[in-house]
Amino acid sequence: SSESSWRWETLSVQGQPVARHEAGLVSLNGKIYLLGGRRINPTSIFDIETKTWVDKSPDAYRIASLPTCCTQQQDIHCWRLDGRWPNEEPVDKVIIYDPIEDSYEYSHAIPTHRLRGGAGTVSYNGKIYIVGGITKGHMEGYVAWVDEYDPTYRPTCKF
Repeated sequence: SSESSWRWETLSVQGQPVARHEAGLVSLNGKIYLLGGRRINPTSIFDIETKTWVDKSPDAYRIASLPTCCTQQQDIHCWRLDGRWPNEEPVDKVIIYDPIEDSYEYSHAIPTHRLRGGAGTVSYNGKIYIVGGITKGHMEGYVAWVDEYDPTYRPTCKF
């Protein structure tokens, strides 16, 4: 379609998400998941078919400040900074949200030389690709890295 045929449309929906900033947003199985946002927030989920927002379990790991989230299979994988503005440090473990169980877990460690937040992600052929990011929150440390992450590698440290 041409650019002239594009249009924005305001939807009438039931409920509303929890207000937040610096949040992660992903789509999985007809739903949109809003995670994080500088404090411990519920996971706000929008059902595209019913146009309804519901709140689920809070992100127990404070998925705050420039989170990077990507879906793979049935889970949502997040990388993030610690939220201690303005000099946030990257968190050293992948955080995984299981929408079926409505639960979060700390997964395995991220290599220390590849820690960052605020990156872009895409899922392709069973892998997650993490692109760019920042190592020092709002201060400095932009990186032009591209990493491949295998989400089937799942040693966990549940809390």
